[in-house]
Amino acid sequence: MSYGVFTDKAQIPTDAAIATAVGEALRHWQTLIDYVNSHYKTSQELKFYGVNYGWALRIKKSGKALLALYPGNDYFTVLVILNSNQLNQVMQLDLDPYIMTTIQQASLIIEGKWLFFKITPASQINIMHNIEELIKIRASKK
Repeated sequence: MSYGVFTDKAQIPTDAAIATAVGEALRHWQTLIDYVNSHYKTSQELKFYGVNYGWALRIKKSGKALLALYPGNDYFTVLVILNSNQLNQVMQLDLDPYIMTTIQQASLIIEGKWLFFKITPASQINIMHNIEELIKIRASKK
């Protein structure tokens, strides 16, 4: 299973194909992009991460990956990578149980934790706000 539905490296997905795939979760997709664009100077690019991940919209700030969005079928997956110091900050927040469980269950690796959050049309607004908080911590200077 891959995180995204676009797993053919030879087929770069168009904006229209992404919107169709994400379906009703597109409003959450756009909310995250709008949040990032309104708070940070970023660059965005579609990047292929291999067949296990597929194509993602990678959003970078000052050359550093801020997050990646993997389009799925009627959902998308958000990836935020947090280092140990950032994880310590996050653990002080009052987070939705889904967000907290995902953080606690993610494996700790050299870079910290790769946090994958599945966002569906039914995802609650507090989950979206929690992800914005994670992005804020990720974007902050060390």
